[in-house]
Amino acid sequence: MADALWKKAIEQKSLEAGWHLTRSELRADFFNDFYYQQAFANFLAPQISELQRALAAGTYSPRPLRATPVPKSHLSTRPGSVIPLRDRILLWSVVRTIAEQVYSTLNSKVYSYNLKEHPKQGELFRESDVLSLPFLKKKDISAELDPFEAWYNLWPDFEDRTKEAIGEGYKFLVVSDIAAYFENINLEILSHQLMVHLKNEPKICNLLHDIFRNWTTRTHTGTKAQRGIPQGSGVCGFFGNIYLMPVDEAFQEFSEQNSCLYIRYMDDVRIFCKDVTTARKAAFLLEDETRALHLNLQSAKTKILEEKPSDKQITNYLFDDRVDELVALREALDKKGIEPKNLKLRLSEISRKTPANPESKKLHRVKGPTNNLTDRALRLWMNLCIESDDPTYIETLLQHIRTNPDQRISRIFLNTCKTFPRHSKLGNNIVSFLNSEANIHLQQEAELLRAARYLSAVPDDLWKRALSHVRVGTKDFGLRSQSLLLLGMRSHSNSVLDLARRKLSDEKDIIVQPYYMAVLGQLDGEDRQDISQSFLRSANQHCHEFGILLTDLDSNIGVLKGWLDFVMRNDDRICDWQGVLWYLAGSQNAETTAEVHFRIVQRLKSAGGRTMLRVRLAAIRNKLSARFA
Repeated sequence: MADALWKKAIEQKSLEAGWHLTRSELRADFFNDFYYQQAFANFLAPQISELQRALAAGTYSPRPLRATPVPKSHLSTRPGSVIPLRDRILLWSVVRTIAEQVYSTLNSKVYSYNLKEHPKQGELFRESDVLSLPFLKKKDISAELDPFEAWYNLWPDFEDRTKEAIGEGYKFLVVSDIAAYFENINLEILSHQLMVHLKNEPKICNLLHDIFRNWTTRTHTGTKAQRGIPQGSGVCGFFGNIYLMPVDEAFQEFSEQNSCLYIRYMDDVRIFCKDVTTARKAAFLLEDETRALHLNLQSAKTKILEEKPSDKQITNYLFDDRVDELVALREALDKKGIEPKNLKLRLSEISRKTPANPESKKLHRVKGPTNNLTDRALRLWMNLCIESDDPTYIETLLQHIRTNPDQRISRIFLNTCKTFPRHSKLGNNIVSFLNSEANIHLQQEAELLRAARYLSAVPDDLWKRALSHVRVGTKDFGLRSQSLLLLGMRSHSNSVLDLARRKLSDEKDIIVQPYYMAVLGQLDGEDRQDISQSFLRSANQHCHEFGILLTDLDSNIGVLKGWLDFVMRNDDRICDWQGVLWYLAGSQNAETTAEVHFRIVQRLKSAGGRTMLRVRLAAIRNKLSARFA
């Protein structure tokens, strides 16, 4: 039957599953628009119903993609993307629906985005109303809704098969790198591939083509390019995996005729051969097949490695013994199979040991970036130190903030500020770096200002810098938003509040507009009412729905209690939602203010915590106590 999968993809239950899969990956986004996510979830049922209606009526159209340059090195970036929430929900619903049929011919040598062999259909599908809940546990989403095996299960299998190949006598390895893979995926070719796999699904194929084409960038003449899909979401990884299936098929045939082993994880292709002649043939075949897909191999990175007892080129190119040790520690930690004291001791030993790989470097105090293997081991080490409350890595991290703009390092710094908010060097090092010539990536600065709001104390220079970004209207939307959220962590004079009101009225970016509430939540009386009404009356759906959220929190005690349960669960969320807490403290609804006061008093009874945050909560408590007196 024509379009049977389409009808399934736009069912309410499927779209609700799409919402949960979307929400589970949003924290890793290049920009996490958590204000709007909460506003969307506040009215999840009507949101899903409206999306379903538009799809059924044929009136749905994708919203513009938000691009943000993400640093790769000091002088290069990759095009990160923030996919609009509704579009991502739809894409996840479609991917869940079509994955099994599309993957029916997927080569077994492909290890990325593999479907679960025995997908679990538990309570989420037995109980019809469970999916309609706005928030589900991530482990339940992963177990019951995600059609794919987790990467942390698949990647080790890929690595293990690689080690087996070396032991099986495959002495030669063809390695290369596809230049700007996601950016160069040809949409016409991808569309044709989908039509081949989904012969009776023209609506899905046309929808996907229209969405991706809508998101392509324009040339300087205004022409839409016919290539490129976004990066940063599992849905796009799925389509990226599909695109290389012709390469898989070509090497399936090649492997049957030659002594060769082909395996792939996304665009990481490994071709093992037993003789150099076959390896050369494989290298040229890889070049031909990627060109047929309008892709290019980087010639400087295309080479044939040979494994010898005296020169282990393949092993040294692919493996670092410390990575294996750190992965084993991670597994032991997850299973609670190692004592914290022993874990810290092992981490210290690994960081100081000389690696077996001669091309790798020691981790402790290493200056970077270095090579891929050392960098990978470094990130694993730092993340394990964070989880074990071991700050000994911080000196190394501070060096990397200056020399390595990779977003993964910035995220480690963010988690460091959350875990060690009282560490004396973190805030001052942010100031020192941001004032240096090395600060050239706006996205990196946004991440560092984001990290600063979780500190126990923020240097004065950071307040001034954040305010200057608001005052001058820094062009990067993420940097403006993070500046506003940081400024929400302190009280401001009337002149600063007036500045924020003027800037809000001038702000054209609908993503940034709600984050002015981080500062303007401190307003009282008619000024407070004017701001909330400006959102509620907004003609833009994004801001209007945020206005509805503010109104519901102020007037619906059930909504307020649920939100406070979520926010007051940990210090990070309280920092994120400071402005809205202040806004609610100015409510004229006695039930609202009593509930907020009670929750804050309870929170302040717990010992310890971040000094700056406790000061902010005490100020809200005192404001409310004065009203009750």
